[in-house]
Amino acid sequence: MKHDPHSLTSLIRDDEFIAWVLNPDAVNEQQWRHFLDENPAKFKTVQSAREYVMILARDTGRHLPSVGQSEKMWQVVDASTKTNDPDRPGWNSG
Repeated sequence: MKHDPHSLTSLIRDDEFIAWVLNPDAVNEQQWRHFLDENPAKFKTVQSAREYVMILARDTGRHLPSVGQSEKMWQVVDASTKTNDPDRPGWNSG
């Protein structure tokens, strides 16, 4: 039996799919819309997987930031640890 990478169980485990559902952006929206245009038979599966991911995220409180959001947060953290602030003992640029 051939594995279907776009089955319900595969989609709900796919990080890119989850990112699209919870943190849609122009790139992933276009990617998944294109997929659905090319695979209309998968529409119900994708809809079911989306609903499952949203329910799971809501019920578990698992609203993960997108990759871009994570990078921005780390940039802020990194910048704040490099600040040379005389009012913050032990914190210096270097």
